[in-house]
Amino acid sequence: MSPIVDVFARVGAMIMISGCAQRQRPSSHSLEQEYIVLRRFLTALAFICHASVALAQSVVGPASPVIGGIATVGGAGANSAAANTVFAAPDGSPGAATMRALVAADYPLAALKANNPADLASAATVRTIPGFTNTAGDDVMNANGQHFASGCVAIEAFGGVGNGSTDTLAAWNAAVSSFRTKDICIKFGVGTYVFSDTASATPSGTAHIRIFGMGKSVTHLLWNANVAGMILTTGNEMTVEVDGLDFETGSFNTNTALAVNSSDCSGSKYASHFNDLSFRGQGNYLPSSYWTNDLLINGLSDVSATDVDFFGNRGNHTTGLTYQSSNPKTCVAIVLNVTHANFINDKIGFLYGKGAQGVTISQANFTNGLTGINVPVGSIGAAQLAVSDSQFNTTNNQILIKGDLVGCQIMNNVFTVPASPWNGIYINNASANWFTIFGNIFENTKTTGGDGIQVNANGASNVGAIAGNGFYNLGFGVGLQAGSRHWTVASNSYNHVKTNVSNSGVSNLVGVATP
Repeated sequence: MSPIVDVFARVGAMIMISGCAQRQRPSSHSLEQEYIVLRRFLTALAFICHASVALAQSVVGPASPVIGGIATVGGAGANSAAANTVFAAPDGSPGAATMRALVAADYPLAALKANNPADLASAATVRTIPGFTNTAGDDVMNANGQHFASGCVAIEAFGGVGNGSTDTLAAWNAAVSSFRTKDICIKFGVGTYVFSDTASATPSGTAHIRIFGMGKSVTHLLWNANVAGMILTTGNEMTVEVDGLDFETGSFNTNTALAVNSSDCSGSKYASHFNDLSFRGQGNYLPSSYWTNDLLINGLSDVSATDVDFFGNRGNHTTGLTYQSSNPKTCVAIVLNVTHANFINDKIGFLYGKGAQGVTISQANFTNGLTGINVPVGSIGAAQLAVSDSQFNTTNNQILIKGDLVGCQIMNNVFTVPASPWNGIYINNASANWFTIFGNIFENTKTTGGDGIQVNANGASNVGAIAGNGFYNLGFGVGLQAGSRHWTVASNSYNHVKTNVSNSGVSNLVGVATP
């Protein structure tokens, strides 16, 4: 018997006898009898504990030291070169034993087990997930034979290093290839990961894609050459999620930072997300380098973009966000919600492309660029644009509608209107219909601005209303030109405006609300 068990048995027996005396238990309960009973109980308990520890070690390895109160993986080879390469300390020095509780979901089991193949079978027995196809029962396996249990992998497991100089392209390609036909999920850590060429991922038609970092302020992806950044292509109703990354270029880049292509046609039952991202040239607030296009979403439906920063080059280059269909003649891209976005120094902040429908932009800032929102000529099939609670301070037409957009609501925004000949809102398409423009402020506090709202032409089926807006220090508050039809302008406020309303159109009502 263990000496510790014996000591605890004798002390416990004395306590029990003392308690019995106080309760006047029968005198036949001697100290020795209590001791024997308690000793047998503790022996059995000790055996159970030892058996449990042995069973756990057979699955996850021998017991190890504790780091910060969390058990770590030890055993033979736990501090080997391979393990330390994957799990280096933040300062670049060889890492300590890996913390099982923190990394088991993201790093290869082989590294956690110090590349001990004998442990993989037992680990897979515990961590098998239905649908795995390889013999170890894990999700994916890299070129080094390392298995992953969770399906998400760190780029470092394939040789990626965020030191600002090492090329990450080979690590990226290896990580993507390891998923074969399954969903792709790759994580970047803190640092700057340099790519010498385009990072592409085209899984099977039934695979989702998730790429994420630790936050746009700390995880940077950098392309110094004049090449496209990242291209993600997926099938119908498959999602794309990109989070926590900064896409940088170190050149006058004529390409797109992040292009997402989907064969979605008229909607998806899954939602895609682009969150906590930034797109910019490397350097200060006004860098000389730039992307020509920041984020292109092509054909993907049910999309949200939240907390995304689109930086251009003094308004001379860069389209921030483009949303369009991959095949506008037969398919439409449906539903894009943009919130808490910043479009800074962009030539065009948001481009409403062909075959896109159901776009909502809210709580966004369009600052120091040329045009905030552009629906260009040729945007066939464009429908349903809602813009609210946003700020426009650009140097050209701030919302420019020249495509045949149907259904547009612009509410509760602030327009700092540039000087003539530019406008806060400009509409010029003989097929554009159904507009409501409510509760906005159009102002210029420095010099006399251009015009608040100008409608040069719109469709014959229009039902248009301009009401409850405020206009200050402008040339025209509202201008309805000869091609405008079926507008009602009422209940607006004008101050220091040269011409409140000019009406040369057909079937327009000014100052009178329709019954």
